[in-house]
Amino acid sequence: LDAQTATTQNELASVYRHQGKFDEAEKLYKKALETRIKIFGNNHPDVAHTLNHLSRLYYNQELYEKAEPLARQSLETREKIYDETHPEVSASKSSLAGTLMGLKRYEEAEKLYEEAYNSSMKKFGESHPYTPALLGNLGIALMEQRKYKEAENAMLKALKMLDRLSAYRPTYRSGRIVSLAELYNRTNRYSKAEELIRKELTLLKKSDIDEDWLIGLAESELGYSLFKQSKDLEAEGLLVNGYNIVKKNKGEKSYITKNALQKIIDFYSSKGRKDKVAEYSYSSK
Repeated sequence: LDAQTATTQNELASVYRHQGKFDEAEKLYKKALETRIKIFGNNHPDVAHTLNHLSRLYYNQELYEKAEPLARQSLETREKIYDETHPEVSASKSSLAGTLMGLKRYEEAEKLYEEAYNSSMKKFGESHPYTPALLGNLGIALMEQRKYKEAENAMLKALKMLDRLSAYRPTYRSGRIVSLAELYNRTNRYSKAEELIRKELTLLKKSDIDEDWLIGLAESELGYSLFKQSKDLEAEGLLVNGYNIVKKNKGEKSYITKNALQKIIDFYSSKGRKDKVAEYSYSSK
């Protein structure tokens, strides 16, 4: 048994995970985890690290039921090792919260995001990328519970924090903008959603990004805001194109794809286009 071999396996697994080679990544994470437990026992930072990565692997595939116990175990291990404001504890809370969001357990996720955000504020303040990231996630958890005012405040504050930072991926900010536009759509502020997302889409299309699904998501959300303002011709094109981009990049089973598909079905249902409703409803099966 060799700790260095386990480290190499863990690192290579992470490379595979980011490349979307999930089966290869899973095998290596499991080997690394088994080795680390044999060498260090259960309550060791390296064990918690691999548990968290394996959990994220399942999260990336939207296998939330498999991800949850691993994320929970990682958090419990880190809480035994570190104090509650330690970044590793916050990272585990965020991982578990993300998994709970996938399971639609929004209230539990909200609590964890809030704890992690408060810890990050104490440890780093607003000038670290973790802090606005956690606050933005908290905003989404609040939105899913229809706590729209609190959600909007959290999202806007997180965006202001991000704008004061230089070290973050531009596409990350774009994702947050799309979430805020979704909130505006949910609260019937369609023209506000349209204005926000048009500007962001222009920036996204000019930038050289490798996250095409984000453009699809933005187009779908923009299409929905236009549909609700009876700008039907442009809305239809954006809804369909956005859905096709998301489906190509995320697959048919992804909740992001399903949400984009539902927007198309809502659009055609409202127009009495039974043929199109049937066509896209068949796609959802």
